[in-house]
Amino acid sequence: MQAVVQIMAAELQRTDVSSDLVKSVIASLKEIAAQETLEGAQLLLKQQFELLGMVQTFNTAADAEKQAIAHFNQVSSTLMSKVPVVQAEEFKQWLLAIAGQVAKAVKEKGRFGIGGERVSRQESGALSSIDKALHFKP
Repeated sequence: MQAVVQIMAAELQRTDVSSDLVKSVIASLKEIAAQETLEGAQLLLKQQFELLGMVQTFNTAADAEKQAIAHFNQVSSTLMSKVPVVQAEEFKQWLLAIAGQVAKAVKEKGRFGIGGERVSRQESGALSSIDKALHFKP
């Protein structure tokens, strides 16, 4: 949970984004974050608990993935009806980059930080499902 929150916090600080759509989303997320009264470690902890609360609403990991993919399908449909394909693809690449960072944040099946997989088979499958769900037909 901590890695997800930290990765998103870092995304909000990026200044090297070229996509207008991604810039707009980052600006909107910054506006939401600016309304928060907590800062620093307290804010990160609050965000981790909020994420944990959301995760606990799923019965299984498969249920969570199914709902996430359904959400990405909705995002795909919305983007196809609202923005040019180029912008939709830029947004997709941004989302996939974030998802990839999250997948790589913790090694799987290692001991004491030694060995293990950087991205598990399940995480790789989830990344592939996200990629397929965010398919934009010109």
